[in-house]
Amino acid sequence: MRKKTRKLVVSVEFRLDDSKTPGQLSGTIVMPFGLAVTKLFSIKSGNVRLQEVQVSTCLPVGCVVSFTPFVELVSALETGKTLTIEAPDLQGRTVSFQLQSAGFSEALKRLGSLY
Repeated sequence: MRKKTRKLVVSVEFRLDDSKTPGQLSGTIVMPFGLAVTKLFSIKSGNVRLQEVQVSTCLPVGCVVSFTPFVELVSALETGKTLTIEAPDLQGRTVSFQLQSAGFSEALKRLGSLY
């Protein structure tokens, strides 16, 4: 969320695919318009690229990325690491979005207990 305008810039959601495998998640990212949607976006922790994802469609709210997070990505979220999504814009510049994962581990445990 942008602090000055209080407008949502990026939204990331995870859902549990199967209660028998608590680490098996599906994810959805909603990114802003103006990005090169035919290119891959990188999800990183520090300088380590954890996963590359691609836009599946664009809706009035933004461009939607549906993906299954790799084990390394889920592990980084569980340990509270800050993740970065890097995406090229239409001019070829890299745009970065920071994701704070504080509380992810507790939320994942709670979600698993609801099944």
